[in-house]
Amino acid sequence: MKRARLENIAPVLLSADVAKTAEYYHGVLGFEVVEHYGASEPFAALYRDGVEIIFVQAPFGQVEPNALRFGAGYDLYLDPEDVEGVDLLHAEFASRGACILREPRLTPYGCYEFVVEDVDGRRVGVGRVKDRAVFFNRGPRSGSALREPPAGHSRPDAVTVLGQRSQAAGPACEPPARPFGDGGW
Repeated sequence: MKRARLENIAPVLLSADVAKTAEYYHGVLGFEVVEHYGASEPFAALYRDGVEIIFVQAPFGQVEPNALRFGAGYDLYLDPEDVEGVDLLHAEFASRGACILREPRLTPYGCYEFVVEDVDGRRVGVGRVKDRAVFFNRGPRSGSALREPPAGHSRPDAVTVLGQRSQAAGPACEPPARPFGDGGW
C-alpha cells in the first residue's frame, strides 16, 4: 500500500491583534501575508520560502508565549536550509530591527542557533544542527544513543534547545520573562 508523505506543517498560533502580528512577521521577518481579517475567525496566513505560519485572532483570554506560560520552550523554530543560513537570517532580522534575545552560538546539543522575540513576546528560535554526532548521540529521553536520524526523516535538523540570553540584545528588547535554561526544551 502506498503511504502518503507529509510535506509541511503549518503551526496555528493565537494573537491578541492578528493584523499587528502579521505586520511584524512581514516587516521584520520577511514573510508574505495573506489576510483573512473578514473571516468568522479572523486570521492571517504567512509564507516565506517553504514555511507557513497561521495566526488566528483570539476572541478572548490572554495570549502568552510558552516561556511565560509554561516556563520553557520556543513558540516557533525556523530551520534554514543550511548552517550558513543562520548567520544570514540573523543579519537580515537584526537589520530590520528584530529583538535578538540570543546571538548565534553553538549549543551544548550541537545546534547553531539564535533567538528572536516577536511583537507578541514569542520566542522564535532559528537554527540548524551543526554537530550531528553531538545531537544524535543524545538519543531519545530513554538514554539510548541514536547514531543516525530516525528512519524516514529527510530533514532531522530542526530542534529546540535553550541557552543563555545574549548580552548583545538590542536596547529595544525587554529582558525575557523567564531566563533561558541550559537543559532541555
